[in-house]
Amino acid sequence: METDYLQSIISHAIQATTFETQNNSLSEYSATPVIFEEEPKVIETDASPCLTLPENLLNVFHEAVKTETSEIFTLSNSISNLLEVATQLQLVFTFDARNAAEFCFSKSSNPEMIVFVDFGTDVIVKTKHNDFIVNEERWKKADAKQFMWAVRGISAKTFNG
Repeated sequence: METDYLQSIISHAIQATTFETQNNSLSEYSATPVIFEEEPKVIETDASPCLTLPENLLNVFHEAVKTETSEIFTLSNSISNLLEVATQLQLVFTFDARNAAEFCFSKSSNPEMIVFVDFGTDVIVKTKHNDFIVNEERWKKADAKQFMWAVRGISAKTFNG
């Protein structure tokens, strides 16, 4: 019943925002009033006493938040992607198990090294020069593809820039 109500609102909104265009210019706006068959239920939440939402709309927001949390990637599951980046940028990829499982990029003729350490929901990114840490950042894990592009960016900046 709640989804029917929401679909009814969506279809009315689509109908109400019909635009006709001629010669790439806005020529007419037609709107039809939204008519509800029944009065929507309104609930109040403790989170915001000033905001009241229809119950079904509030449920849609709760579902969106639930599905937004995805499984967090790990560096050990991304080894093939890290190897691919190393190959594309002609870098040396090493794994150092001595210091908290470090995944490292370096270039044979360069004293610089980029080190990635998986730290749960974060990745520690260190830039080393002759084995001394010159910069350290903490990247929040979000999306594995986004992370790989960030790896490409910091590698290109360090070794080619």
